[in-house]
Amino acid sequence: MIRAASLCPASLLAVAGLLSACATVPATPPARAGWAAPSSTGLAVHGTGLEIGFGRHIDGAVAAVTRLSGTAPASASPGCAPGWQTVRWADGLTLHFRGGAFAGYEAPPDARLWATPPPVAAAGQRCATS
Repeated sequence: MIRAASLCPASLLAVAGLLSACATVPATPPARAGWAAPSSTGLAVHGTGLEIGFGRHIDGAVAAVTRLSGTAPASASPGCAPGWQTVRWADGLTLHFRGGAFAGYEAPPDARLWATPPPVAAAGQRCATS
């Protein structure tokens, strides 16, 4: 058995340095590209057979997109009419919620979320002001 008193100060510092390196963990995962595929019933999670389906509660849909994309929403705001909410990410993805349920989405065809750029990057109901 090695006693602490028998270790030199430099050894103790080296051990402390190694232990501190083990504790370093990123707070959030890195932003991930290419996780989504368009679907007429929601946002498909590319390559998994899973999707974030229309009707999903706002909390679950936003948490899923945040986890899959590795980024938090850039903004959230009331929608264009009572009962609507809009949540946007920096890459251009916009989710629309009606009565707290996922109702539709839109994103630029070249947004980094798409696994393959789609010809139409929107589906479902969208709260439009025009």
